Amino acid sequence: MCSVAGCDSSRRSAQRFKLPEDPEERLEWVMFIAKVNKQCFKESSWTDIYVCSEHFPDDCLVNVNDRVQLKPSAVPSLKHKDIKDCFFVLFFFKKNNRFFFQF
Repeated sequence: MCSVAGCDSSRRSAQRFKLPEDPEERLEWVMFIAKVNKQCFKESSWTDIYVCSEHFPDDCLVNVNDRVQLKPSAVPSLKHKDIKDCFFVLFFFKKNNRFFFQF
């Protein structure tokens, strides 16, 4: 299931992607999701967060062996019109030049 509020891409079998390992890239993804979801998350942990291919511009995607993959440093930027309620609030803070997240 896609973590972006209002997304029903599971009905269309869109490819899902986990948060990147790189902390700076992960922060960009999380900030996108937080903005679209109005600072709320449906998931209870980072391992449950996915973003589907429908939230990436076409120039961020590549088709390899009939499977959609992300280009390096791709960041989601497309949102859906319908925003549903969410269950968790996420807080960002910076300490010693590192970003931290707290539910």
